[in-house]
Amino acid sequence: KAYVEHAPQANEFTGRTYLVLEGSVGKIKVTTVAGGVETTKTIEWPKNGLIYVKASEAGCAYTKFEQENTDTATTLAKEEGCGSVYVKGNYKESLTIGAETDLIVNGPITPTGVTAGLTPPTAPSGTATLGLIATRFIRVYHPCPGTGLTNLSIYGAILSTSHSFLVDNFKCGSMLGNLNVYGAIGQKFRGIVGEAGTHGYNKEYVYDERLATDEPPYFLAPLKAGWKIARERAIEKG
Repeated sequence: KAYVEHAPQANEFTGRTYLVLEGSVGKIKVTTVAGGVETTKTIEWPKNGLIYVKASEAGCAYTKFEQENTDTATTLAKEEGCGSVYVKGNYKESLTIGAETDLIVNGPITPTGVTAGLTPPTAPSGTATLGLIATRFIRVYHPCPGTGLTNLSIYGAILSTSHSFLVDNFKCGSMLGNLNVYGAIGQKFRGIVGEAGTHGYNKEYVYDERLATDEPPYFLAPLKAGWKIARERAIEKG
């Protein structure tokens, strides 16, 4: 929040916000909601690669988040004053998106030139990286009843500073295929993304080695923010 730029364009938004990344043309479509009315505009890619979404002065009507019974008209209305941002699209320049409340992935997020939905996810080229940070939850949009995002691809460094990375309504509906994450995941509590063979997603996670040297803009350093390594695991391939 301290580093987001307000000129030559405002890159900080208030309340429930929707972002569609249009990296191929260097634009971002922004939709904000106030009083039930949606307002949409297109902005240039932030020069310092940072977008922040804060809660309104009225505050967030959520008092307790439940992984089930989300993404309904009732919960969306409660979320209007929250610093929550819905994100999808593609990028060819580095970007970090921060949310004071939740960050919700409501479509594939990939670097330009990468095909979404492939398992395992293919390695990107270039140095463009994406950071997704939320104070509360990083959530995958999955309304119930409703259609989920099948074989969803997320390319980026995911960080929930006080809660989890998870899938909404993970017990609802049929299997959604694979959750293809190419990047890194940091969370305080391990979130649920599915039940094996019945609901939600199978995990297909690949660490992006580039993140060791090419961090997203202004990305928080997890090991300098009260984190510690609790467990390490080496995965053998082949």
